[in-house]
Amino acid sequence: MPIQFIMKIGYLPFLLLFCSSCSNSENKDMDKTDIQKAGIEFHEINYGIGTADKVRIMTDSLDPTGKSSYGKFFNVTHKTDTIPAHIGSEFGIVYSVNATSVDDVELTKVWIFPSVMHNPITHKSYDRLVRTVYVNQASNSYSAYKLEDSFEVIKGEWKFRIYYKQHLLYAHHFYVQ
Repeated sequence: MPIQFIMKIGYLPFLLLFCSSCSNSENKDMDKTDIQKAGIEFHEINYGIGTADKVRIMTDSLDPTGKSSYGKFFNVTHKTDTIPAHIGSEFGIVYSVNATSVDDVELTKVWIFPSVMHNPITHKSYDRLVRTVYVNQASNSYSAYKLEDSFEVIKGEWKFRIYYKQHLLYAHHFYVQ
């Protein structure tokens, strides 16, 4: 019995060292070193229901609808987190990003849907929409979602995230009801 106890104590430092290295690798995503080096600052300007101006529509196989809209700016007409669940509702975030070490900032924008979205035409399913964008520091940027087809009208909590590299910069939730 004493030998087993000594062996357990002998393994304890190795076990602690192993667990420590595991937790360090998990915390790597939480390390803010990249953000600090780049001097990234995120600023929410507005959010809610609105409309995008001067929209250009392009084919996009990654989008649930098969197309994406790009515009100059998003005009928030009603600041709210609650969005009407009907075709034509458009909601989003207006923001700016400042960085000291880079001109344009590469960000990843993620819209996470409340449940899986099924496009009946393409027969594809989506639980999120992910976009990589380059944001110019000299102007405001936006990300908006417009419910254009009946399969997109999903009630529940829509989650919006913005990442710099793998670091979460911003999170906002909309409630489609």
